[in-house]
Amino acid sequence: MDIRKSEEVDALFDFVDEKYGRLDILKKGVILNMTANVSRGFPGMAHTGAARAGVENLTKTLASEWGEYHIRINSLSLGVIKSSGLDNYPEAVQELLDAQTINNTPLGRLGSTADVADASVFLVSDLSSFITGAIIPIDGGQSLAGDIMTLPNNLKNFGL
Repeated sequence: MDIRKSEEVDALFDFVDEKYGRLDILKKGVILNMTANVSRGFPGMAHTGAARAGVENLTKTLASEWGEYHIRINSLSLGVIKSSGLDNYPEAVQELLDAQTINNTPLGRLGSTADVADASVFLVSDLSSFITGAIIPIDGGQSLAGDIMTLPNNLKNFGL
């Protein structure tokens, strides 16, 4: 289990707990959470899937509670994004991940950091002033049609 990830979720809950009593002094605000899209389950990732599901439920729950304070809360659910985070994996694993993602994603490519940034800018701007409690997938449609369930079996070949 990745303790750092658990600590990040704990920090989010601590932030919410600490700030909850001060909402009446705010005039409006926006909170944008980000999680990896593991909503269909992913073998070997139960711990992180549960934590991310918790963040998504927190997003929806607080959006319903804090709307009266004009605080909007949304979450981006990220698919495979070509970023420096992929550098943690051996090149062969990156190539496998790229190929499986591209083959199982309706838009036929990996996401970019610009895709994430563009969605983020929209959700924190007034252009989305009537959107709250949304979990928006940034995954090229992979969560609709793609299937990377063979990926865990292939990763075993790399000792991951």
